[in-house]
Amino acid sequence: MQQLFTRPESPLFQRDVARSDILQSHSERKAIFIIEAYGEITAACNKLQLDCERYTKVNDLISRLSPDITGCVILDVDFLGNDLPSAIGQLQRAMFAMPAIAVAADARTASVMAALRAGATDFCTKPLATNEFAETVRAACDRDRNGNLSPLSIRRRLASLTSREREVVDYCIEGSSTKSIARRLSVTYQTIDKHRKRALRKMEVDSTVALLKVLTQASHKSLGFQGIASLRSAAG
Repeated sequence: MQQLFTRPESPLFQRDVARSDILQSHSERKAIFIIEAYGEITAACNKLQLDCERYTKVNDLISRLSPDITGCVILDVDFLGNDLPSAIGQLQRAMFAMPAIAVAADARTASVMAALRAGATDFCTKPLATNEFAETVRAACDRDRNGNLSPLSIRRRLASLTSREREVVDYCIEGSSTKSIARRLSVTYQTIDKHRKRALRKMEVDSTVALLKVLTQASHKSLGFQGIASLRSAAG
């Protein structure tokens, strides 16, 4: 995938020069993804010299995602309508805690609250070709990748788990004991304990409680996303 973010000629790029954590990382792919029908948001991003990719279907976007991608998703509420919660839910399961910016022409309180309840991290109103919108996008992308407990770092850890490790961790987070998980999966207690310990080590924590804390902090870092209950799907 093409490296996507602020173009060098953009005025906003000047502030990026001093941020080595943004410009000098070669292990991540930066992207701004847009889900809309007619290209209005894409045109605004182009005017602000923000590179982006446009999709009309959530599944088409999800097929392009991988754990090393960092950035944000911008969703057109006017286009998605009542499908907004479902769209954000699908993205949440595919990319744990990636920030989602909802965009609409209607700025009434009810519309804003509906978008935030659906899982959006920010809300912007049309027209969008403003510095305020550009800063909102930049801030969302920063939240996704900055810090040891950033959503990006958690996605990478989740991606390192095997399918069995993901399954065991998912059951642990639901509150199941090691013995009950062993009975469910028809394996020995020792086998489940081994998978659990390996998963926790890969997630860089020493207990299920610590794992819950890490996931919660990462989710809160990106505000609207709360993908803890969907670990199995979120990890791929």
